[in-house]
Amino acid sequence: MNATPSSQRMEWTEGAIDQFLCTEELGYQAIDLPFGRRTPGASRLDLCDIAFGQDLAGKSVLDVGCYLGYFSLIACERGAGHVRGLDIDPERIRQAKIIADIKGYAPEYLQADIERISDADPFDIVLCLNVLHHLADPIGSLRKLVQITRHSLIVEVAGFGGHDARKLNITPAVGWALKGRPVIYVSEGHAVTNEITAKQKYFFSPEAVTQILTNHFGVFCEVQTYRSAFKDRTIIKATRRRIRHLLIVAGPTSSGKSTFLDHLSAGGLPDNVTALLPKGVERWPQVTANRLVRRDELALEEPVLDGLVLHYDILRPKTTGLGAYRGDQALDLITCAESLTVITLRPSKDRLIKQLVQAEILEREKPAKMSRRSLAHAMGRRVLERGPALVGAALSILPGFRGRHEAGKAASRLMQARRLSRDYGAPRWLDRWYDRWSGYVNAVAPSANIINYDPCNRALLD
Repeated sequence: MNATPSSQRMEWTEGAIDQFLCTEELGYQAIDLPFGRRTPGASRLDLCDIAFGQDLAGKSVLDVGCYLGYFSLIACERGAGHVRGLDIDPERIRQAKIIADIKGYAPEYLQADIERISDADPFDIVLCLNVLHHLADPIGSLRKLVQITRHSLIVEVAGFGGHDARKLNITPAVGWALKGRPVIYVSEGHAVTNEITAKQKYFFSPEAVTQILTNHFGVFCEVQTYRSAFKDRTIIKATRRRIRHLLIVAGPTSSGKSTFLDHLSAGGLPDNVTALLPKGVERWPQVTANRLVRRDELALEEPVLDGLVLHYDILRPKTTGLGAYRGDQALDLITCAESLTVITLRPSKDRLIKQLVQAEILEREKPAKMSRRSLAHAMGRRVLERGPALVGAALSILPGFRGRHEAGKAASRLMQARRLSRDYGAPRWLDRWYDRWSGYVNAVAPSANIINYDPCNRALLD
């Protein structure tokens, strides 16, 4: 429904507005009305500036838990093309529609429970303000909102600020201990014990929501936090990355993905393969799934990328313990892409086993080395386990510690290579993984350009 002023509306006189304000139970949101009238509640223009800016021309906005429609109406005033407000309470929806009519706007208001919606339309901007702590499944609901966000998701969370700390009986000492930590606090949730926390169930520290949006989803290039003047809470704005074309170079371990990417960058692929790939792909930044999940790639901090190449091992559900492709944050990139090309490398079984053996030999011959960051992390863990006495002796044990730690990692990689070599030799084991991968891609991106390639024979496969 269009958010521009409605032509089919009643004329609201000063007396009619006063009667509405006197007879209705209103509050929480301060909405300016004609004749200098206003609903009782808080003005949130600071949050509107964070969420909307000054110009929403042509944008779509979803306001989850819209209450009386304050943010929906501001979105209309700032030029949004389509505004939808959801609230679980039918009485609030009725009042919101009346207020919108008084102001001469026509946002779409629906009584709906975000936890029960299975298929929602995508929106450019999605608001979820002071809602999460009322939900039985806040993480599942947050996942839904992430999936339908085209550009930015704005969440205001009830955490452990003064207002909510008093409500939850959190002492200053406990509050200090929770400060700066990614914590979800579970309230009593029992109406007999505490009527308030019976309907307000989970309270999130800002760090908890930030970590969920940053690390548990692979779609946001930036997550910003703002201090809210409303009840000492926190505003979190997550900006979704946009990729015009994503190329996934996939295959099992030791299938030649790195070599393929080297040839891609150097222009050394066969002409019939190059003809199937997007133009300019050799200049696109390349990222591995592991580095993406660790957020080591600076290129992905850009909100808009013309193109990106993802190096992906189709055995990741097995080697990482995820169990399924749908749980892999690296593949969230697919939802950020306007166009998708997937090239799957399918060398022969014998070739895969040979390359695994070669990798095992190289692993044995590799000199032990350890990055300063990994060493500091491991040493810090040992200090915690064995006490501060280790600090004084650290310099004397570093060389031996580095060697033992790196040797343990190398031994783990060797064991994995041996297991994979055995699995590769099993009947249809690889075929089942190729089938799982192609089934996943076809399910999540049915319009993707799919290419199968034998890197040993440098030949396209049917």
